[in-house]
Amino acid sequence: MNKLINLKSGKISLKKRNFDFILTKNIEISEENSKTLLLITGENGAGKTTFLEQVIIPYLSKEEMHYQLKGQDINIQQITDQAINSIASLFAPWKEMLKMIVLNEELEVKRKVIKQPEASILLMDESDKLMTEEELINHLRNPQYRLIIMISHQFAREDIEKIKADFGSIYNLVIEGIGKDREVRIKRC
Repeated sequence: MNKLINLKSGKISLKKRNFDFILTKNIEISEENSKTLLLITGENGAGKTTFLEQVIIPYLSKEEMHYQLKGQDINIQQITDQAINSIASLFAPWKEMLKMIVLNEELEVKRKVIKQPEASILLMDESDKLMTEEELINHLRNPQYRLIIMISHQFAREDIEKIKADFGSIYNLVIEGIGKDREVRIKRC
């Protein structure tokens, strides 16, 4: 059986980051007859997007697997956050109102899609922030994709129950820690 994802346990050193990922065990997701969902979860700043951008995407590219990426543009988010903080410091009483206005505008800019032909793998970076629940469920149920890797803060157990029947396997990849080493664990849901 072909492996869609096959990452060996151990340390993954990152370029241009001041932390590394420590995989506690092998992350192996086999190509099955049914769809697979891999949820990447963790606290803010744990490195979920970094794991997607610097571990998963290079792996898929090296293996010449076609994927589609939908989600936030982290560079736009960082620039927007810096602008919000700079402007808001001048207008401290209006900081939250200003933040809401800028974030609402930012959502339209952050819609980012990278398509490769015949993509059977869908990567979703916090797309639940950028689309309605119905749009999200439709993407998850799309029969084109045999593997969906999704970063989410908001996807809850009740959401998994809504789509469980659409997947043969659901895994949760948890990234923990804020220091130099970020522990990465995987468990089947």
